[in-house]
Amino acid sequence: VKEAAMVICGYSLLKRKNIVVSSNYFGKTTTAIFYVVVLLVLFFPSLAQRGSLVRFSLCLAATLSCIVSALAYLVRYKPELMLLRGGRNNSGTHK
Repeated sequence: VKEAAMVICGYSLLKRKNIVVSSNYFGKTTTAIFYVVVLLVLFFPSLAQRGSLVRFSLCLAATLSCIVSALAYLVRYKPELMLLRGGRNNSGTHK
């Protein structure tokens, strides 16, 4: 869901306002955690057993990092997203 929202918002910002959405360390950290969790579950199938506290902890870490990353991008690009919705520009006047 986060990735789909990033693609849609990034494309809209690029086409309408010529703003390129750059990556940041929140997104890179989230990607790294996600890859580590997937690789651990693939290479250590015992982690994927029902009721595994380790599996739950890994998935929780990946989910929380996704949420933090999405919020960080939202905070960073909120002014630009408001411009897309027809909000105020930097001078405080309507477009």
